[in-house]
Amino acid sequence: MMLLIALLTVFLAVLVVYKNRGVQPSSVWFALAMVIISVIQLAHYFAFAGASTTWMAIFFMHPSPLYYLLGPFIFFYIRGTLKDEMWLRRKDVWHFIPCLIHIIGIMPYILKPWSFKLYVAEQMMQDVHYMVIADDLMLYPVIINIIMRPVTWVGYTGYALFLLLRFQRKYPVDGRVPINHARYTLRFMLTFLVICLLTQLSYTALSVEYFIH
Repeated sequence: MMLLIALLTVFLAVLVVYKNRGVQPSSVWFALAMVIISVIQLAHYFAFAGASTTWMAIFFMHPSPLYYLLGPFIFFYIRGTLKDEMWLRRKDVWHFIPCLIHIIGIMPYILKPWSFKLYVAEQMMQDVHYMVIADDLMLYPVIINIIMRPVTWVGYTGYALFLLLRFQRKYPVDGRVPINHARYTLRFMLTFLVICLLTQLSYTALSVEYFIH
């Protein structure tokens, strides 16, 4: 079921970009965020379904730098839509630093031979807590990565929600845009952010429960 949802999410992302091409360029950021969400879903599917050692080895750690781009992409989408812009600003480079740090942090694992990665996958399929006790996978403790991911997600999404609500109070409807279209866009963004925030809070709760047990 989760695999199907992930594939449908990618399809939705492509459809949104196609429908909004030339009209709302910032939808590209929305699509990229949805693709990352799909990757996260697939990673969790292979981690907990335990159906394939090979797929587990592929999705464990390798795509994890993308997780640190989810928050920034959500923020870029909301900011770009509200200000009718797509391109990044020079200072936006700071948003990519956590991703860069994480790439450096997982290099010890990335450079490991495929046989070692299959071994780690086998150990995790037997006990998912193995990745916490394994001390040779990253340059810093894995637990830091597990904690920082939901923290950055909730932080970025919460701030994007703040920007949207502030915009609605200051500029209820943009006179340059048809009222119905403007209201639909604002409601869509609000719904998207609320769903993201609830999902991220649920993920955070699962992470806490994971460490307690």
